[in-house]
Amino acid sequence: MTTTERLYSALVHRDPEAEQQLPAESRGAIAPNGLRLVLANSLQSSGDQVVNASTVLPWLFAALGVPPALTGLLVPIREAGSMLPQAFLTPLILRVRYRKWVFVAGAFIQAIAVAAMVSTAALAEGLTAGVLIVAALAVFALGRCLCSISSKDVQGRTVPKGQRGRSTA
Repeated sequence: MTTTERLYSALVHRDPEAEQQLPAESRGAIAPNGLRLVLANSLQSSGDQVVNASTVLPWLFAALGVPPALTGLLVPIREAGSMLPQAFLTPLILRVRYRKWVFVAGAFIQAIAVAAMVSTAALAEGLTAGVLIVAALAVFALGRCLCSISSKDVQGRTVPKGQRGRSTA
């Protein structure tokens, strides 16, 4: 048993019967793919907390002197920006053969958006900072949308039933 398999087995209770239901080409990569999903979900959750539209960003806006009117836009943009586009994008994404690349693109978009927010917080203030951070938050929400649409499919193809919920908790 490799180190990757031992680590994955320590994190997730493995079910040999469920693993046999996956295609043969996927069975050998269950542990590495499972660990990748655990890491990706952990980083995504951390990113969500770093740019939390309910707590962190309002505090940052106050510190940067952003007009209070923009603070009221944070939660709607974050929530609607990740949910509403799903109705339009899901049919397009379902046509993509390798949806793992949609997930990777969504994660990359989120990382770029967070970097833009951090840069803005370091270099700007007032209305300019507020507008740039709100725009970056909209981009972040779109990346989150892409990940949300594709993550279940990627997980379904790489992690057996019964282990999926444990790899995202």
